[in-house]
Amino acid sequence: MTVLIVAAIVVGVLALIGTIIVVALKAEKKRSEALQAAAERMKFTFSRKGDPDFLDRLKGFHLFSQGHSKKLANVLMGKAGALDVAVFDYAYTTGGGKHSQHWRQTVIFFERDDMSLPKFTLRPENIFHKIGQVFGYTDIDFDSHPEFSKRYLLRGENEEAVRATFGEEARSFYESDLKLSTEAAGPQLIHYRSGKRVSPDQISEFIKQGVRVLTLFRK
Repeated sequence: MTVLIVAAIVVGVLALIGTIIVVALKAEKKRSEALQAAAERMKFTFSRKGDPDFLDRLKGFHLFSQGHSKKLANVLMGKAGALDVAVFDYAYTTGGGKHSQHWRQTVIFFERDDMSLPKFTLRPENIFHKIGQVFGYTDIDFDSHPEFSKRYLLRGENEEAVRATFGEEARSFYESDLKLSTEAAGPQLIHYRSGKRVSPDQISEFIKQGVRVLTLFRK
Protein backbone atom coordinates (compact mmCIF):
# COMPACT_ATOMS: atom_id res chain seq x y z
CA MET A 1 0.00 0.00 0.00
CA THR A 2 2.86 2.37 0.88
CA VAL A 3 4.52 1.71 -2.49
CA LEU A 4 1.27 2.49 -4.29
CA ILE A 5 0.86 5.74 -2.35
CA VAL A 6 4.43 6.81 -3.14
CA ALA A 7 3.94 5.91 -6.80
CA ALA A 8 0.70 7.89 -6.92
CA ILE A 9 2.42 10.92 -5.38
CA VAL A 10 5.28 10.72 -7.90
CA VAL A 11 2.84 10.45 -10.81
CA GLY A 12 0.84 13.37 -9.44
CA VAL A 13 3.93 15.55 -9.05
CA LEU A 14 5.12 14.72 -12.57
CA ALA A 15 1.68 15.49 -13.96
CA LEU A 16 1.64 18.82 -12.13
CA ILE A 17 5.10 19.72 -13.47
CA GLY A 18 4.00 18.76 -16.97
CA THR A 19 0.91 20.95 -16.67
CA ILE A 20 2.96 23.91 -15.44
CA ILE A 21 5.37 23.53 -18.39
CA VAL A 22 2.53 23.34 -20.91
CA VAL A 23 0.84 26.42 -19.42
CA ALA A 24 4.14 28.33 -19.44
CA LEU A 25 4.85 27.43 -23.07
CA LYS A 26 1.37 28.52 -24.11
CA ALA A 27 1.80 31.80 -22.26
CA GLU A 28 5.14 32.45 -23.99
CA LYS A 29 3.64 31.63 -27.38
CA LYS A 30 0.74 34.02 -26.71
CA ARG A 31 3.20 36.74 -25.66
CA SER A 32 5.27 36.28 -28.83
CA GLU A 33 2.17 36.45 -31.02
CA ALA A 34 0.99 39.62 -29.29
CA LEU A 35 4.42 41.24 -29.64
CA GLN A 36 4.57 40.28 -33.30
CA ALA A 37 1.18 41.93 -33.81
CA ALA A 38 2.45 45.04 -32.01
CA ALA A 39 5.53 45.07 -34.25
CA GLU A 40 3.34 44.91 -37.35
CA ARG A 41 1.20 47.82 -36.12
CA MET A 42 4.32 49.92 -35.59
CA LYS A 43 5.89 48.71 -38.86
CA PHE A 44 8.77 47.11 -36.95
CA THR A 45 10.45 43.85 -37.91
CA PHE A 46 9.99 40.95 -35.50
CA SER A 47 12.12 37.92 -34.62
CA ARG A 48 10.98 35.42 -32.02
CA LYS A 49 14.55 34.20 -31.48
CA GLY A 50 17.17 36.90 -31.31
CA ASP A 51 20.30 36.98 -33.41
CA PRO A 52 23.40 35.94 -31.34
CA ASP A 53 25.41 38.57 -33.22
CA PHE A 54 23.09 41.26 -31.88
CA LEU A 55 23.58 39.99 -28.32
CA ASP A 56 27.35 40.11 -28.91
CA ARG A 57 27.05 43.84 -29.67
CA LEU A 58 25.62 44.36 -26.17
CA LYS A 59 28.24 42.49 -24.16
CA GLY A 60 29.89 45.71 -22.93
CA PHE A 61 26.86 46.58 -20.80
CA HIS A 62 26.65 45.48 -17.16
CA LEU A 63 23.28 43.76 -17.65
CA PHE A 64 24.66 41.36 -20.24
CA SER A 65 27.68 40.44 -18.14
CA GLN A 66 25.52 38.93 -15.41
CA GLY A 67 24.83 35.24 -14.82
CA HIS A 68 24.57 32.45 -17.37
CA SER A 69 22.00 30.75 -19.62
CA LYS A 70 21.47 34.06 -21.43
CA LYS A 71 18.54 34.23 -23.84
CA LEU A 72 17.34 36.86 -26.25
CA ALA A 73 13.77 36.67 -27.57
CA ASN A 74 10.92 38.62 -29.14
CA VAL A 75 13.12 41.20 -30.85
CA LEU A 76 11.35 44.20 -32.40
CA MET A 77 13.44 46.51 -34.59
CA GLY A 78 12.39 49.68 -36.32
CA LYS A 79 12.28 53.44 -36.06
CA ALA A 80 10.85 55.83 -33.51
CA GLY A 81 10.85 59.07 -35.44
CA ALA A 82 14.41 59.36 -36.76
CA LEU A 83 15.78 56.91 -34.19
CA ASP A 84 16.79 53.33 -34.85
CA VAL A 85 15.50 51.26 -31.94
CA ALA A 86 15.39 47.66 -30.77
CA VAL A 87 13.10 46.29 -28.06
CA PHE A 88 13.52 42.74 -26.78
CA ASP A 89 13.04 40.29 -23.94
CA TYR A 90 16.25 39.25 -22.22
CA ALA A 91 16.63 36.48 -19.65
CA TYR A 92 19.52 35.09 -17.64
CA THR A 93 20.11 32.97 -14.54
CA THR A 94 22.26 33.60 -11.48
CA GLY A 95 23.40 30.92 -9.07
CA GLY A 96 22.75 27.24 -9.59
CA GLY A 97 20.57 24.35 -8.46
CA LYS A 98 18.07 25.19 -5.75
CA HIS A 99 19.81 28.53 -5.25
CA SER A 100 19.34 29.66 -8.86
CA GLN A 101 17.38 32.80 -9.66
CA HIS A 102 15.90 33.64 -13.03
CA TRP A 103 15.77 37.21 -14.30
CA ARG A 104 13.57 38.37 -17.18
CA GLN A 105 13.21 41.92 -18.41
CA THR A 106 12.25 43.89 -21.49
CA VAL A 107 15.07 46.10 -22.74
CA ILE A 108 15.12 49.01 -25.19
CA PHE A 109 18.32 49.70 -27.10
CA PHE A 110 19.40 52.80 -29.04
CA GLU A 111 22.49 53.39 -31.13
CA ARG A 112 23.34 56.64 -32.89
CA ASP A 113 26.52 57.56 -34.70
CA ASP A 114 26.15 61.19 -33.60
CA MET A 115 25.87 60.30 -29.89
CA SER A 116 28.86 60.03 -27.57
CA LEU A 117 27.88 59.39 -23.96
CA PRO A 118 30.32 58.64 -21.14
CA LYS A 119 30.17 55.04 -20.02
CA PHE A 120 27.87 54.70 -17.01
CA THR A 121 25.58 52.26 -15.25
CA LEU A 122 22.55 53.43 -13.27
CA ARG A 123 20.46 50.92 -11.34
CA PRO A 124 18.48 50.74 -8.09
CA GLU A 125 20.78 50.51 -5.09
CA ASN A 126 20.51 47.54 -2.73
CA ILE A 127 21.99 46.54 0.62
CA PHE A 128 24.93 44.75 -1.00
CA HIS A 129 25.90 47.91 -2.87
CA LYS A 130 25.79 49.87 0.39
CA ILE A 131 28.00 47.29 2.11
CA GLY A 132 30.38 47.39 -0.85
CA GLN A 133 30.77 51.15 -0.51
CA VAL A 134 32.28 50.61 2.93
CA PHE A 135 35.05 48.68 1.18
CA GLY A 136 35.59 51.22 -1.59
CA TYR A 137 32.84 50.30 -4.07
CA THR A 138 32.28 53.66 -5.75
CA ASP A 139 28.91 55.38 -6.15
CA ILE A 140 28.46 58.83 -7.71
CA ASP A 141 26.15 60.87 -5.46
CA PHE A 142 24.61 64.35 -5.75
CA ASP A 143 24.09 66.47 -2.63
CA SER A 144 21.32 68.38 -4.43
CA HIS A 145 19.29 65.17 -4.91
CA PRO A 146 19.60 63.04 -1.74
CA GLU A 147 16.73 60.72 -2.70
CA PHE A 148 18.32 59.99 -6.07
CA SER A 149 21.67 59.33 -4.40
CA LYS A 150 20.12 57.16 -1.70
CA ARG A 151 18.06 54.98 -3.99
CA TYR A 152 20.28 54.68 -7.07
CA LEU A 153 23.74 53.29 -7.69
CA LEU A 154 25.48 55.36 -10.36
CA ARG A 155 28.90 54.31 -11.59
CA GLY A 156 31.11 55.44 -14.43
CA GLU A 157 34.70 55.39 -15.61
CA ASN A 158 34.88 59.19 -15.87
CA GLU A 159 33.07 60.64 -12.86
CA GLU A 160 33.32 64.23 -14.05
CA ALA A 161 31.78 63.38 -17.43
CA VAL A 162 29.03 61.30 -15.82
CA ARG A 163 28.14 64.13 -13.44
CA ALA A 164 27.91 66.51 -16.37
CA THR A 165 25.62 64.05 -18.19
CA PHE A 166 23.23 63.72 -15.24
CA GLY A 167 21.81 67.21 -15.15
CA GLU A 168 18.95 68.50 -13.02
CA GLU A 169 16.27 67.21 -15.39
CA ALA A 170 17.74 63.70 -15.52
CA ARG A 171 18.07 63.42 -11.75
CA SER A 172 14.50 64.63 -11.20
CA PHE A 173 13.23 62.16 -13.80
CA TYR A 174 14.75 59.19 -11.99
CA GLU A 175 13.55 60.43 -8.61
CA SER A 176 10.02 60.17 -10.00
CA ASP A 177 10.47 56.42 -10.60
CA LEU A 178 13.00 54.71 -8.37
CA LYS A 179 13.12 51.30 -10.06
CA LEU A 180 14.61 52.09 -13.46
CA SER A 181 17.94 51.02 -14.93
CA THR A 182 19.87 52.78 -17.67
CA GLU A 183 23.30 52.14 -19.14
CA ALA A 184 25.26 53.96 -21.80
CA ALA A 185 28.57 53.80 -23.60
CA GLY A 186 29.48 56.08 -26.51
CA PRO A 187 26.82 55.75 -29.24
CA GLN A 188 24.77 53.12 -27.37
CA LEU A 189 22.16 53.28 -24.59
CA ILE A 190 19.89 50.67 -23.01
CA HIS A 191 16.97 51.20 -20.66
CA TYR A 192 14.94 48.65 -18.68
CA ARG A 193 13.28 47.77 -15.40
CA SER A 194 15.25 44.93 -13.84
CA GLY A 195 13.26 41.72 -13.50
CA LYS A 196 10.18 43.14 -15.24
CA ARG A 197 8.83 42.43 -18.70
CA VAL A 198 6.64 44.94 -20.50
CA SER A 199 3.23 43.68 -21.57
CA PRO A 200 2.66 43.71 -25.35
CA ASP A 201 -0.01 46.41 -25.11
CA GLN A 202 2.46 48.70 -23.33
CA ILE A 203 5.33 48.37 -25.81
CA SER A 204 4.63 51.68 -27.55
CA GLU A 205 4.58 53.49 -24.17
CA PHE A 206 7.84 51.77 -23.23
CA ILE A 207 9.42 53.05 -26.44
CA LYS A 208 8.21 56.55 -25.64
CA GLN A 209 9.80 56.33 -22.20
CA GLY A 210 13.05 55.13 -23.77
CA VAL A 211 13.06 58.06 -26.19
CA ARG A 212 12.41 60.39 -23.25
CA VAL A 213 15.44 58.96 -21.43
CA LEU A 214 17.61 59.29 -24.51
CA THR A 215 16.55 62.92 -24.85
CA LEU A 216 17.61 63.63 -21.27
CA PHE A 217 21.17 62.58 -21.98
CA ARG A 218 21.51 63.88 -25.51
CA LYS A 219 21.00 67.38 -24.13
